Amino acid sequence: MLPFDRETFLSLRARKFGAANPQRVHNVYWEYMVRAGDYPYGVRTKLEAPRDYACGMEPDPDWCFQRFGTTRTPLPDGRVLYIAGEHEDWYDPDFCIYNDLIVIDPARGESFVSPTEGRVELYTFPRELFPPTDFHTATLVGDWIYLIGNLGYSEDRHVGVTPVYRLHARTYQIERVITTGTAPGWIHNHHAVYDAALHAIAIRGGERIDSPDKKSVRQNGFFRLHLSEHRWERVRARETSRAYTLCPEQNPKDRDWSLPPIDVLCANVPGGHVLPSGWSGSPHSPSTPALEIDGVRIDFDAWVDEYRLKFFGELSTRRLKEVFAAIITNADASTHFGWQIRPGHRDGNDE
Repeated sequence: MLPFDRETFLSLRARKFGAANPQRVHNVYWEYMVRAGDYPYGVRTKLEAPRDYACGMEPDPDWCFQRFGTTRTPLPDGRVLYIAGEHEDWYDPDFCIYNDLIVIDPARGESFVSPTEGRVELYTFPRELFPPTDFHTATLVGDWIYLIGNLGYSEDRHVGVTPVYRLHARTYQIERVITTGTAPGWIHNHHAVYDAALHAIAIRGGERIDSPDKKSVRQNGFFRLHLSEHRWERVRARETSRAYTLCPEQNPKDRDWSLPPIDVLCANVPGGHVLPSGWSGSPHSPSTPALEIDGVRIDFDAWVDEYRLKFFGELSTRRLKEVFAAIITNADASTHFGWQIRPGHRDGNDE
């Protein structure tokens, strides 16, 4: 049973921008969507509050926590911060790019909140302070979470500029970071990792928009944002990537099998750190798209009977052998037959 009626839903359903930095929101519908992982269509069906979901309608979104391009940042005290992201795409009436913050504090021993256990806090921000943001990165450095990049709405894009914000992990106040130097441009879907030795955030891979109305191009450069002075450094204009294929040693024609889950392949890889999902990262929609090792991002692209792996950055020969051995061992154990990793082409990813 829903914890609100039809009239309450209709009054609370919409996305709202904040008037303070941050503005705490008490909204029974929003909190239910976080805890239950429900979709607007499901809620409307239960409440007998239908709407026209015809493709191409003008968006009039019901607030939703199921998102692409959000970030999930676990904190040492057990809180997990979910920042912004988008729901659906332009053709759906529930399409929305958000600029909010959802803080969850699971019950002891749990990884996420339930309908009755754990704490949920909801915050919004003024649009002019923090615009709708998706496919950014969130990097925790001390008490600050640095938010870099954005796909965003086309009217919010500024070609050649790299949006950088930082959110305080205790007060939840957000501020824009003014940067200097050679920035990577309007990037999204990239990889960010903190380099403690340099007190800098390294940026690799992803995509870049060179015109507000044009499609993205591959972002091939390697950049650092030096946090002491908020200065961008272009380390390499084009960084070579390596491609490999993970596939069975022999075609298991007589077996009923499927590709091992990516989180299984990534388990116990030496030095490996699983990157958060492109969805909300909640148990409602789990996935594991990438692995980070020594600052190098590894993407897994599933095909019919193989995975195509792409390495952004260089690993030492020793580390590469360790990674391959761990992934193959995990694949063998999952399917009970042999796997191999074949080298693919080496390229610079033409733009």
